[in-house]
Amino acid sequence: MASQVPTNDNGNAWQWLVNGWHALRDKAVSAMTYFTPEREQEQTAQRWGVLATDVSEQKSSVHVELELPGMDKADLSVEVLDNALVVTGEKRTSATRQEGSLVVTERAYGSFKRVVPLPCNVESEGTTARYQDGVLSVTMPKDRRQQPRTIKIERG
Repeated sequence: MASQVPTNDNGNAWQWLVNGWHALRDKAVSAMTYFTPEREQEQTAQRWGVLATDVSEQKSSVHVELELPGMDKADLSVEVLDNALVVTGEKRTSATRQEGSLVVTERAYGSFKRVVPLPCNVESEGTTARYQDGVLSVTMPKDRRQQPRTIKIERG
């Protein structure tokens, strides 16, 4: 039995629901980060990951916090391009454990790129970045042309 899409008065409700699911899917996809293995032969267990991100807008700046646990700040790069923050890096992990008479070492290497859309245009000049306790904090001044200005009204 084939499913049918409603075509009567419920059609508008159905389209609203479909549009909502598409918007939700697009948001989820933009939150995903793809980790590229150093060599294609090295198949890491996890090639996709979520890097939790918070974006907040203040009167004259935009602040982004991105969770990057286990990273070294020397392996991170931060760029401001138009209305997006681009964070790239290389993640290297290594763990060794003893299992009876065996020593097990697991390693994973890969690079990632995360593009964070910003709510407005910002200026790269004056942007500051800080990495502490696995959290990258970036503060960017808003584009001066977009900041509201109070205009004095003259009499007469």
